[in-house]
Amino acid sequence: MADPPFELLPTRWEKPVTNFLLNLRGREKVEVVTTDMWKPYRKAVKIAMPQAVLVVDKWHVMRMANDAMETARRVYQGGQGISKETRKQLKKGWSIFLKRPYQLSPKQLLDLDGWLKNTPELAGAYECKEQFMDIWKARTATNALARLNHWRDNIPPHLYRLFKPVVTATTNWEAEIMAYFTTGRQWTNAATEARNRVVKMTNRIGAGYSFNAIRARALFGKRPGRVAKEKKDAQAEPAPASPRYLECVSCKALVPRGDHWKYDEYYVDGHVFEVAALCADCARFNTEEWFGAEGHSTPKSE
Repeated sequence: MADPPFELLPTRWEKPVTNFLLNLRGREKVEVVTTDMWKPYRKAVKIAMPQAVLVVDKWHVMRMANDAMETARRVYQGGQGISKETRKQLKKGWSIFLKRPYQLSPKQLLDLDGWLKNTPELAGAYECKEQFMDIWKARTATNALARLNHWRDNIPPHLYRLFKPVVTATTNWEAEIMAYFTTGRQWTNAATEARNRVVKMTNRIGAGYSFNAIRARALFGKRPGRVAKEKKDAQAEPAPASPRYLECVSCKALVPRGDHWKYDEYYVDGHVFEVAALCADCARFNTEEWFGAEGHSTPKSE
């Protein structure tokens, strides 16, 4: 499992990123930095970590080729003379044009073959996209650069405008893209991008979360793997006559009885039954002002 993030900045502009990196402990020992194609990042790394090799993650470069393919599909789909049923099928099967052949099922491969044989407009864009993706099959930087140059020199004229953003990006960031191969084809910021996606989803769901709230959630929130492990460990123990664990209604982790924040309970024949409980981690976000004096209701909504 990838290490969790250790800091989030409120902006990604050059000055704050540079200041952060300059104050990062051990920055002089950093050997490789992976990032996307954002110029302020490149400038910040060159200032704060001049000894480090900057690697542009291949995912960001490949995504640009997929964006070009998606544009070609949308243009064809919205063109004149295209039947309603064809538009519907293209919209439904959009993903088969973006995946590599080995990622497709036999049914999807058959559908893709049908589209490419019957729509030259899409076939040309797809072949150009796949040739670009094949650059990352190269085992050395020399071979990769040769493939990249060959691809840029042989884009069909009618597709050049479609793939021009890819050509521009691979020209401006050629050294950093090729660094992926010179550093051993192992460096990627995929874990960061995955975490970034979760943060963005959380922000959308929150519909108004402040930056501090998002930062606290990303840095200090209980990780899913930890929750699953705690629950598994608790369930593996023999169940006593009286349950030793309660499930937190917020994060679903199992916490020892007595080591939690009870906020609702009732009595049957003198026995106490907890209806809901919060673990210590989740309870730290709650104070007495959220709960009534009797502990049976919440006067305010979180």
